Amino acid sequence: MNETPITVVGRVATDVTLSTTPQGIEISSFRIATTTRRFDRVLQQWVSGDTSFLKVTCWRRLGRHVAESIVKGDPVIVSGHVKVREWTNSERQGSTVEVDATAVGHNLEHGVGRFTRTAKRASAPENSPEAPDAAAAA
Repeated sequence: MNETPITVVGRVATDVTLSTTPQGIEISSFRIATTTRRFDRVLQQWVSGDTSFLKVTCWRRLGRHVAESIVKGDPVIVSGHVKVREWTNSERQGSTVEVDATAVGHNLEHGVGRFTRTAKRASAPENSPEAPDAAAAA
């Protein structure tokens, strides 16, 4: 199956939530708001267009790092794969656009940052099947 890659530049619109699956896999999620901008030649200024909100899901080590690093209002750049999920409840139905993130970082156009490397877990090599971060999400 082909996955559709996407990169989104915007601001964190909600608090980051961190949870753990019954299998011990950490997951964080948040919503990102991104607004189109265009130059209006009549007004001779930049104007904002529509704002889109996307759910971002981060798995394993990325999820833990995002929960420790990102807060509501932060300017971020998110790369990953886009998914559109259909939903129905008793009164309505609709669709939600989600990003399974492969990378998340602060947008340094708006400020400065410092990177702090974390130690890898010593239990198993990163890409081995036994490594907690190597298991595929269900």
